[in-house]
Amino acid sequence: MFSLSFFLISCSHSLEEQISSCVSEYRENYFFVKTDTFTASFTDGQRENEYVYNGIKTPMVDYGIIVVKTDATVEGELKFELSVNDEVLVGEMQRNPFDQTFVFDTEKRVSSGDNLELYLVDFDVTLTLACLSKDWKVTCGQALTKFVSENKASLQAYVLEDSFQGEIYIKLVADRNDENNIYYYVLAVCKDGQVFGSLIDVMTGDVVQK
Repeated sequence: MFSLSFFLISCSHSLEEQISSCVSEYRENYFFVKTDTFTASFTDGQRENEYVYNGIKTPMVDYGIIVVKTDATVEGELKFELSVNDEVLVGEMQRNPFDQTFVFDTEKRVSSGDNLELYLVDFDVTLTLACLSKDWKVTCGQALTKFVSENKASLQAYVLEDSFQGEIYIKLVADRNDENNIYYYVLAVCKDGQVFGSLIDVMTGDVVQK
C-alpha cells in the first residue's frame, strides 16, 4: 500500500520533505467500469479529517469513494452492495447535486489486487470494476516529486523556518467516459490563499497543464 513514508526518504529539511509533510490528501488505487447504462469508479487513499482548503493540515483518515453515473431513472438514494473479495458492504449512495452522480464513502482502502464487484440493488445489476492504477507508470509519490520540481521557486517562497506554509492535495482528474484520459492533479493551497497546481499524466509523468 502507498505510504507517506515514501516521501520522507529524501534529505533532511529538503523542499520535498517539507512539502511531503503537508500532504492533506492523496489518491492511490483507481478502479473503473463502464457499460451502456452505468459508469462506476472506486478511488481510495487518505485525506485530512477536517477537509478544508485553508492551508492547514489536520490528522488523516482512510477513505474509499464509490461514484456511479447513470442516465437511468433513480428515485431517491441508490442502494448497493460492494463486494471486496469475501467482504460485503451494504449501503445507499447519495446524489451529488453538482454533477448528478451517486456517491458513497466506505471509509476503507483496498489493495490493487482485490476483486471489486458492485451490485446495484434496484437494477439487479452487478458491475465488476477493474483496477486501472496498477498499470500506471507514475505513482502519486512520483507525481508529487514532479510537482515540487516544476514549482520549486514558488513553493520555496512559502517555506518559513523549515516549514511549508500550506497544504498539498494529490487528486485524480478522470474522464468517466474514457479510461485512458486520467491525470494526477497536485494542488498546493497556501495559508494566505495562494494556490499552485499541476496536471500530470499518470502514464508519462509529463506536466500537461499548470
